[in-house]
Amino acid sequence: MDIISTAFPHHKIETIYAYEILLGGGNIHCITQQQL
Repeated sequence: MDIISTAFPHHKIETIYAYEILLGGGNIHCITQQQL
């Protein structure tokens, strides 16, 4: 988190519980790739 916070100092960085996403066969990139 420290590295990401340093790279993006003006953004709020939050962790999430992603167990269900991983169980469904996806990952973070799968659910965010359609973001505009």
